[in-house]
Amino acid sequence: MAKEGVKGQNIIFCPNCGENKVLNMDGASSLALFLLGCVLFLFIVTIPVAIGIWIYIYRKHKKGSRKRQFSCQACKHTFFVEADTASKYDEAIK
Repeated sequence: MAKEGVKGQNIIFCPNCGENKVLNMDGASSLALFLLGCVLFLFIVTIPVAIGIWIYIYRKHKKGSRKRQFSCQACKHTFFVEADTASKYDEAIK
């Protein structure tokens, strides 16, 4: 349904109105699909990694070999002490 005397391309026309001012949207849909794939891939990869890190941190804190931080009141020096020593300290100052 080509119109006579129309400037521009004469290959593809709108099936509704017959205009030749059309735009190829293949690139946009491919880009959108690619970006969606990237986002899904990031979620699929990062969520198991985050869960693994949480499990590691939980197990590390649960073990009891966790060091506790202390601060000297005289010189303000901070240092770490093993958990069993810290629990003995807690019992001694009660």
